[in-house]
Amino acid sequence: EINIEDLNPNGCKVSWSKVHEEHGAKVRKYHVYWYRSPVVCEGIMTKRERDAVKQANEAFPPNVWVKCVSVDAADDVRTIVLKNLNSMNRYHFKITSENDAGESKMSEMSEAVKPPTRMQYILMKREMKRKKKKEEG
Repeated sequence: EINIEDLNPNGCKVSWSKVHEEHGAKVRKYHVYWYRSPVVCEGIMTKRERDAVKQANEAFPPNVWVKCVSVDAADDVRTIVLKNLNSMNRYHFKITSENDAGESKMSEMSEAVKPPTRMQYILMKREMKRKKKKEEG
């Protein structure tokens, strides 16, 4: 199971369920893959956001499963923070485990997530504060 948390303009947290063994051998590593699917522009972008889209397209090809990080299973870490996601793309994630026999099949795909733009994030935070004050007062 893959969980996506703290989605913000800079990235998100990705966590997954622990796997102790794969085909009878102890898991040594986990690998996190992402799939970046381009999205049509929704609204006005700042220059910074346009530059981020251009940079992401150059660094990471869209529509391909790309290994973005590997984690040593011995550290018992199953949550990572991914940065440099951009608000113009939707992202899916999959996890594999690795042991002496090699790398496992990919997990089920996570739900699609789309990072908010900076303005969307600011407005969302303001709305949360407003609701909290209303509940308290």
